Amino acid sequence: GFLFIWAEKELLAQVVRVAMRWGFKYVENFCWIKKTPDNRIVKQSSAHFARSKATLLIFRKVIDSMRAYEGGEIDLRHQRNPDCVFDFIKPRQEACSRWLGDLTEEKPQFTYVMMETMLPGACYNEQDEAAGTAGTRLLELWARKEPRLRRRGWTMVSQE
Repeated sequence: GFLFIWAEKELLAQVVRVAMRWGFKYVENFCWIKKTPDNRIVKQSSAHFARSKATLLIFRKVIDSMRAYEGGEIDLRHQRNPDCVFDFIKPRQEACSRWLGDLTEEKPQFTYVMMETMLPGACYNEQDEAAGTAGTRLLELWARKEPRLRRRGWTMVSQE
């Protein structure tokens, strides 16, 4: 299986260490360069440089000491996608923003398209619907609650 996890730059090394401890190997990363509604690059405070992006780390489960991957090789369709996207930050509901923090902000829809392109066998299909297993292969934790953000074929878990 695959693990996709958003991480701020201060936590990148720690997230990689934890994922490796869980038996995952780093595969790739994807960056969202954040833009303001007036088309400027976001500048959020950070220790050294202003924070302007979020990084989606991509890992793959390793099943043996020879570094063989769970599920075998993958189709290289994902190479059609760029490794970054420039997209606008979305306004948040004030009641939620007090406790949710930046990592729960609405992510660009392109990131879902990228994941679904990379994992075409995990996407929704009619056979899954007939078998009652639709939405069991792709899981998003700490998903946004808005119905407009729900994606067909995904199980989305929200924090109350």
